[in-house]
Amino acid sequence: MAIAFGASHGGAVAGGASSLSLTSLAIVSDSLILCAIRYNSGSVTVSSLNLDDGFGGNAQAFTQIDTYAALDSSNARVSLWYLANPNNANTRIIVTNSGATDTYMCAAHWTGAATSDIFADASRVENDTSEPWSITNTSARDGSWHVGTMSTGNAGLTPGTGSTQRVEQSDNLALYDSNGTVANTVTHTFEASGGSNAGIVAAMMQVPAAAPATTTTEGRDFMIMGAA
Repeated sequence: MAIAFGASHGGAVAGGASSLSLTSLAIVSDSLILCAIRYNSGSVTVSSLNLDDGFGGNAQAFTQIDTYAALDSSNARVSLWYLANPNNANTRIIVTNSGATDTYMCAAHWTGAATSDIFADASRVENDTSEPWSITNTSARDGSWHVGTMSTGNAGLTPGTGSTQRVEQSDNLALYDSNGTVANTVTHTFEASGGSNAGIVAAMMQVPAAAPATTTTEGRDFMIMGAA
């Protein structure tokens, strides 16, 4: 099965927030959701990031990819999170912060990705001051897609070479992918421009590993003849 982009789940922003959510979502089972979070703070962290039924039930926790990437000296920073095999009865993504700060989030889903050993060569770029903002990662499996998030110090993100923007919030937080496969051991770079300074987190999203080859030995009948 090949990886394919599914759909955007939109974005949200709130000033001085202790939590933020995306609601009324149409969740697809057997998909992989990516969620990007930006804080205008260098000390606030994600206390929890869950997909649930809208009331806290059936909660499924997201897992962080790499770590936080600072945008600039003001300590604003971005992070990237994933959830495999979401429950399609759930309808809300909700983040709870360790403290109150300006919070941005956006999410989207892909199909066809592995459900274990999902990402390879996860990395981040911090305090990027050289436009176009860019990140390069290396595939470890044929059929991989390059995915990631970028955020800038000011509004104005525009996708560039090697990148397809899938969802954007407030012009300065977005999810990107390569919109196609990257072969094993091949590097891929995606770029964006606009704003000032950038933080980026990215990785190679992998297809399921191929099943190991099996060898079948043909059975033979032997007759042992003794002396008369």
